[in-house]
Amino acid sequence: MSKKIYMIIIVFLISFLMFSPNVFSNEIIKKQDKNGFSLKKIFYAAPLISIEYEHIDESVIPNSGIIEIPLEITCSLTGLYAKKAERRLKNKFLSIELSITEKSDWCYASITNKVVDIQVKNLETPWTSSYLTITVTEKAPAYTQACVTIQAKSKEIKGFLFTGILAEEQTFEIPFEIGYFSALNIEIDKDRMEITPFEQTNIPIKIVNLGNGPTEVQIDVQNIPDDWTVEYPDSFILDSSIEGNDYEQEIDINVIPSNSFSHQTLKILITGSYLGKPNSKSKPAIINIGLENGDSRISNLFDYNLPIFLVTIFIIISIIIFIKNKYKSK
Repeated sequence: MSKKIYMIIIVFLISFLMFSPNVFSNEIIKKQDKNGFSLKKIFYAAPLISIEYEHIDESVIPNSGIIEIPLEITCSLTGLYAKKAERRLKNKFLSIELSITEKSDWCYASITNKVVDIQVKNLETPWTSSYLTITVTEKAPAYTQACVTIQAKSKEIKGFLFTGILAEEQTFEIPFEIGYFSALNIEIDKDRMEITPFEQTNIPIKIVNLGNGPTEVQIDVQNIPDDWTVEYPDSFILDSSIEGNDYEQEIDINVIPSNSFSHQTLKILITGSYLGKPNSKSKPAIINIGLENGDSRISNLFDYNLPIFLVTIFIIISIIIFIKNKYKSK
């Protein structure tokens, strides 16, 4: 057979492949896939997905609400025939599905607008309608690094002959830092009691650290009369209930009053801060303890019920005067 006939046959085959239906070319590719070799990897373009986001500068505080992070999604095509695929498939839409694949148990995360459809001719124009929302519980250890892993999975686009865009999967990590969450549970037996002058009275207070880090607890007692003796621990350390064993402690406020009082209210302030970071203080919890002089009930009567006492005395005196006048008249 002459060279011209060979050339005619070759040109015919090339022309046949170039103008054959899309289904036929895809069938060839499928058969190649079964044999472990795919023409897609040669002729199809591969998408390179990118997810940009603003770095989270502030620590995420447990139970403080939802953090919303805008996601900026773009894509570019790579491969020998990327430009050809982009030109031929410019009006097609590349569908990318976003999902969360990894996160800690104490982290709740979700994505709004999980399915992203970008027209091929606009792949490099940022998609900005998807958001990652994050919230964490008090079980998240303070000042540790955490991350949420997002998977971006695109669908395959089939074109004419061997032109197309491969399906692709990529993962992205969104890191953030856990902040300190102060949560002190305070228990007292009663907030009002009678005490005896010059005798010591113990006011027990139980404090439990329900926060997410080791906490230095500071105690401050206010409204103490000058001639009273009040003793208490200025500070102590509690482990976190999620990481340690010594996360609760009972303390005593020891009070020795003088005799010169009828009632007094002590104001107790309890403040927690992360161990080693005094600037991470919580707002102080305030406890008011009302103390009454158990040996001065008459004084208490005057202090608390003076109007009733005066009215009662007036009525008694009036009755006595009435009876005396009645007997005198007889």
